[in-house]
Amino acid sequence: MIHINDIVLEGIINPESIHKHIDPSIDAVIMGYDNQITYNKIVLIGLYVQLGAKFIGTNPDKYTMIKNLKIPGCGSMIRCI
Repeated sequence: MIHINDIVLEGIINPESIHKHIDPSIDAVIMGYDNQITYNKIVLIGLYVQLGAKFIGTNPDKYTMIKNLKIPGCGSMIRCI
């Protein structure tokens, strides 16, 4: 198992280097709440899904409450994919 945070993501959007970030043995991506989500993480997850990896979102809540204020939940992050 590889954790997305363990992959070096700098430069992933560069078409010449994107293949360096793809591990062909990945057959599933599990996404939980991530308060450090980045565009590069979304791109990497999207690439794995396009290549046939199964996508599992663990928590479909659209938002979570903090002191009576709504902040994006895992469900809003899942929708990005």
